Amino acid sequence: MRVLLLTDTHGRIEQINAFAAEYNAQACIHCGDIGLFDHESIRNLPVEELTKILRHSPVSEDEKIRINSLSQVKIVEFLLENHLAGTFEDYLAGRKTFDIPVYAVWGNHEDIRIVSQLRENPLPNLTFLDENTTVVLEKVRFYGIGGDFHAKHLPMVEKTGVPWVKKQIKSAFWQYRKLVQMMDFCPTGETRVQITHCDPFEVPFLQALAFRCGADFTFSGHMHRKEILRWQSRGTAEKLLADYVRQYPELNWKDLLKRLPEKAVHHLNLPSSVPLLLEIDGPDFRVSA
Repeated sequence: MRVLLLTDTHGRIEQINAFAAEYNAQACIHCGDIGLFDHESIRNLPVEELTKILRHSPVSEDEKIRINSLSQVKIVEFLLENHLAGTFEDYLAGRKTFDIPVYAVWGNHEDIRIVSQLRENPLPNLTFLDENTTVVLEKVRFYGIGGDFHAKHLPMVEKTGVPWVKKQIKSAFWQYRKLVQMMDFCPTGETRVQITHCDPFEVPFLQALAFRCGADFTFSGHMHRKEILRWQSRGTAEKLLADYVRQYPELNWKDLLKRLPEKAVHHLNLPSSVPLLLEIDGPDFRVSA
């Protein structure tokens, strides 16, 4: 099975279908910052978020400087007139569809209103990997959680929605707790791949999560790095989880603590909007450019 790997398309959503056709892929894994916006999103975002959308756009550097000097109203008009925040509302309206199944985590630069809507009413061929959903492709299980990770937001225990702090999607303890509980009910001995938006090398807790959930490999985005493959050290996850227990004693972390296997976990941080291919053959797979 051929699976397209993408991240940080930032509104260039048509790349998914285009790359899927080019690589003859049967599914897509997306590590977030997809471009989940519509016109209402852009009109309600603060200027700093509008600037980030402009920064990730294909507009020339000189033009970016010129637009950034304008008023917020003018920046909004420019983004909308040139479709620089993407065309996801065409997918919401059914005018466009994904040609293959897309399994994604959301990034930090998405509209929480749209993410929440899609969690309740998914689009055809778009499935979020989150604390409630995992998927098996061939004999490889994919699971994950999206958003940005900040330890100070971790104790948020609101269970009615995903945290959205300063117009960016964060992650909360209850999501990780439910994710671990979900994975504990999955069959043991299977090949597992963890999908996150943030890089586990930048967020040690996500390393701990990978070990705790039995991951063999992790994919992430967010960092826009050129490096492709790195090796994750082993044997640190149990201590990391114990440190979080001490740091946040008000939370019930004990259900996350158990003896973790001494195993190595490969990690791949995907380059922004550059396609890679995951070729799955039973429980084994390989990644190629």
